[in-house]
Amino acid sequence: MLLLGMTLTNFAQNAVATDDGMNDKAHQLFCQGEKYMADYDLFHAIQWFEQSLYAQPSLKATRRLAECHFKTGNYKQALHVAATLPKDSLTHDDMRLHYFCHARMKTLDSLFAWGNRIVGSFPMDAEVVADMARHYIESEKPALALQLTTEYWQHDSTNVYVNRQRGYAQYLNSLYPEAINTYEQQLARGDSSLIVLFPLGMSYYLTNDRPHAYERLKQAARVSNYSNATCMAKLGIVATQMGRAKEGIEALEKAIRLFTPETEVMAMIYENLGDAYLQDGKMKEGAEAYSHCLDHHPEKPYYIYYEMAQAYGALHDKASERKYLKLFLEETKKLKSLDGLEEAIQYANRKTGT
Repeated sequence: MLLLGMTLTNFAQNAVATDDGMNDKAHQLFCQGEKYMADYDLFHAIQWFEQSLYAQPSLKATRRLAECHFKTGNYKQALHVAATLPKDSLTHDDMRLHYFCHARMKTLDSLFAWGNRIVGSFPMDAEVVADMARHYIESEKPALALQLTTEYWQHDSTNVYVNRQRGYAQYLNSLYPEAINTYEQQLARGDSSLIVLFPLGMSYYLTNDRPHAYERLKQAARVSNYSNATCMAKLGIVATQMGRAKEGIEALEKAIRLFTPETEVMAMIYENLGDAYLQDGKMKEGAEAYSHCLDHHPEKPYYIYYEMAQAYGALHDKASERKYLKLFLEETKKLKSLDGLEEAIQYANRKTGT
């Protein structure tokens, strides 16, 4: 096996070489590489293509060698080989190899540079459009993702992969009615994946359409086999808000088991779980959920103390009711405005004798 460095050096010294004059030896070696590649034996195909290049540089062997390295996951080596191709000979496939190497390596500046070059020359390359839009979104540039996918959509509104990214970009740009329209069209085409159903449900939720939000989030939970923590949390919240307390409790408790303990998320879940328990008449469980909320909430919100006092009052636990009403009063003293709290404060004062 020849050293690749020797092959590339030899090719660089013959930059004007083309496939037209491949000599017999180089051609035979190239054909051997093709045979191994046809058998998916990339390890041996690489050796034969390297020998072909050493015998005589050619664009065909260079492209095949770069492709083999890409398929074996050696992206840096693939780029190293592809870099020896004359710039004025680059094909669409050559540019795609550069793009997807950088995509796998997460070298985003180069990825976007090659992606924009491809889209500029081949605007209907849906695979690159969808992938680049996804990387824009992951890089917190949803506006660029929306621009890119919308430009494609104006020529083809049917591509599932592009529309998934377009819908998500609309959602992230707070264009919820537009996202709903895009995602509902996806569902009509049979794309009922979690990455469609969850943001669709959230788009309905953020436009205050609780019935449709509940329907789509429930579908999303089912598709995820009830194993997506965020989906279960949102479903539990919507179910509770719609008066479906038992279902809300089940979903929120499932979310608690699924989530890794992140303080803000856990506080939100326990607060809504407490609401659901009280709505279902389970005061003891509600008080316990609120207590867990306080454990995770650094600011100790006054209204949680008040809800806990109400729960213990319903349980006829006067000592605990008084304790949490006092804590409620202490927290309200820190507020700049008491608008809307006057009645609750008066009630707490009467109950605590202050």
